[in-house]
Amino acid sequence: MTNYKDIQYLLEQAVIAEQLMNTADSALCDKNPTLCSVANCNRRTYAKGFCNAHYLRQRKGQDLLTPVRGRKRADTCIDCGAITNSKGGWNRCTPCYSRRRQHILKKALVRYFGNKCCTCNESYPLVVYDFHHVYGNKIMGIGNAILDMSLERLAKEAAKCVLICSNCHRVLHEEERDNGRIYGGIQDNFEARGRLL
Repeated sequence: MTNYKDIQYLLEQAVIAEQLMNTADSALCDKNPTLCSVANCNRRTYAKGFCNAHYLRQRKGQDLLTPVRGRKRADTCIDCGAITNSKGGWNRCTPCYSRRRQHILKKALVRYFGNKCCTCNESYPLVVYDFHHVYGNKIMGIGNAILDMSLERLAKEAAKCVLICSNCHRVLHEEERDNGRIYGGIQDNFEARGRLL
């Protein structure tokens, strides 16, 4: 079974990279001394060269590079132009934020699992891949987990899975139904074929 801490770290790095890519231009901080001194923060200075959010984080010893999520803002979504609210993130409205987060996390998981189907050993576009539970008890499907779960819980659930293309996944489940098994013995089946990553 895969170590979920490695997967969690990879997911966190993918989310942070996306957040940094969607924040304001860091060049603003050099031109205007009344803006926060943290890179990519375009909020006005509150105390000691920091905006209020970064000042509080600095006092508590927290990471300053984690982007600040704005409340009560009236910006427009960078994808669809709709008005954003506090439920969205990365300068996106809630639906666009959810779609982007799902894409980023699935892309990171597929990259972690080697970007190849564990059965046919072929590479496909991102939308073709499924995550098949082999180890432990299935709490939730990865597709739903990406939308609803924290990164830690998502990583723990992904550690129970293998990456498989949708065609092989359907064939696998059809073979199981034909043999009278629903989920029993899948792990032995994969290990017997030598196709686990």
